Amino acid sequence: MPQSSKKDVLTTRLQYLAVALKVAREGTDAVPIARQILGSAAHCVDLAITLRRGDVAVKTLAESAAMFATQINEVTKVRERMVDGALLTCLERLDSIFTDVREFVMETANAQRLAKIMRYLFVIPERVAELQSKLNFEVQVFLVATAVEANVRIAESALYDGEVCPILN
Repeated sequence: MPQSSKKDVLTTRLQYLAVALKVAREGTDAVPIARQILGSAAHCVDLAITLRRGDVAVKTLAESAAMFATQINEVTKVRERMVDGALLTCLERLDSIFTDVREFVMETANAQRLAKIMRYLFVIPERVAELQSKLNFEVQVFLVATAVEANVRIAESALYDGEVCPILN
C-alpha cells in the first residue's frame, strides 16, 4: 500500500474514532468520570487529526514549490538562453517565494515536539495558506509574462506575407 493511501486510511480511522468517542461521551451523562475520560480522549484524537492535516498541508506546499523550482531551473538550463525583462523579474519573485517555503519547511521540521504541536495548531494553517496563495499568484503572473514574451518574440521573428501556405505531407 502506497504511503499516501496509508495516511489517508489512518486519517479516516481517526475521524471515525473521534465520532465514536463523542457519541460515547454523550451517552454517559449519568457517569461524570466516564464522560470526562471519553471527552479527553475525543480531544486527543481531534488534535491528532489536526496535526495530520497540518503535516499534509506542509508536504503539499513543499512538493509543489519544489516541482515549480525544478522545472523552471531545467528549462532555463537546457535552453541556455538569457532571460531578461519581465520574465527575469517574475523568476526573481518566484525564487523569493521558493526561499520562503524552504525556510518555513525547515523551521517546521526542526521544531521541538511541543513547539511543533503548537505550530501545527496555530501557525501552520495560516502560513501554508499564505505561502500557497503567494506561490499560485506568482506562477500565474509568470505564465502571463511568458505568454506575452512568446507572442512578442514570435511576432518579431515571423515573416508572414499574408498568404496561407498549405502544410506539406
